Amino acid sequence: MRLKRVISAALAVSMAVSMMPATAVSAFAEETSTNTAVTTTTVNENAPTSGDCGVEGHEEVKWAYDESTKVLTISGNGPMADYEGIDDTDVGTEKDLRPWKPYLDQITEVHIAEGVTAIGNSAFRGMKALKKANIPASIRDLGDYIFRYDEALEEVIWAEGFEAAETTDVDSNQNVYTGKYLPTSMFDYCYELGNGKELTEWLPKSFEGIGCAAVRGTQFTVDFDHWSNLKYIGAYAFSTMPNLESFTLTDDIKFGLRKNS
Repeated sequence: MRLKRVISAALAVSMAVSMMPATAVSAFAEETSTNTAVTTTTVNENAPTSGDCGVEGHEEVKWAYDESTKVLTISGNGPMADYEGIDDTDVGTEKDLRPWKPYLDQITEVHIAEGVTAIGNSAFRGMKALKKANIPASIRDLGDYIFRYDEALEEVIWAEGFEAAETTDVDSNQNVYTGKYLPTSMFDYCYELGNGKELTEWLPKSFEGIGCAAVRGTQFTVDFDHWSNLKYIGAYAFSTMPNLESFTLTDDIKFGLRKNS
């Protein structure tokens, strides 16, 4: 018989933060900042509306923005490029190398076509008008910070039968956790996401855990009693979720970024 522990969300967050090593605190300083700069992009009339967005060697992966429908489409066969060199204050600036940067404040929907195999780090980060997105079954790799600070994002549609890929996390004791976890900050501070929804009903069944800050600040409720394959919870994973007041945890669930007692 597995023992259960019920702890408050606030206590869980406090534990995760206070027990983090200095290197981990530095790594997550971006996540805990509340002084996020607001950047407004200005569209150059000569800015392109389509082009390449695949990793090197995958020029067949393309992006296209329809100015009439305000839909950004990613298509092709292969992985998207990563855009990991930006943080919240870099969104829309010269450091932001995403080719759709001129339209960050206009795009209301992201459509990813079947055939795309990976979504790059920070791909759709800080898109203030974005309300809807999808994730097709062909995706085999999800980057970090994909939708971070997409404050208007209301709907994300996972393909039926989506199979989560493995990710890893290392705690303060250098223990490595490997499993099918929602990546770091994937939906971090997506304040409108999950309204009226229960997380385990929305999230594909293949996910076995939640990475650091992956759904922080969202509106989801979480039915831990029915999340039978939950194995891992990263730091800040369920922080500042207004509809979540407590966790019900079994002793076989691992908590990331903590020290041994």
